[in-house]
Amino acid sequence: MIPAGAEAVHVFVTNMVAPGTSQGLTSYAVGDGVTADRWGAGVPLTLGHTTTTADFRAPLGTVFAVATPVVLSAEGGLWDGTGQLGVEVRYRLEEAV
Repeated sequence: MIPAGAEAVHVFVTNMVAPGTSQGLTSYAVGDGVTADRWGAGVPLTLGHTTTTADFRAPLGTVFAVATPVVLSAEGGLWDGTGQLGVEVRYRLEEAV
């Protein structure tokens, strides 16, 4: 979750255990619950794959007025429960002086 008032710097997702494809899953998107691919689309299911800076689509300096979730969306099928994905969110919060 990106807190309200934070500037998102990056969202990384790493495939810790490769998601299975038994439900037709072909890839996944990383979004904010509104824009499905805000932080990457077509992320491969390969074990160990980590999204990179090139996958990050929020313009630099984007400050989120409200708390914003990081949502993973299955593409081409359904999650089958076998994968394990690590999510790391980096953001900046300015302190009031």
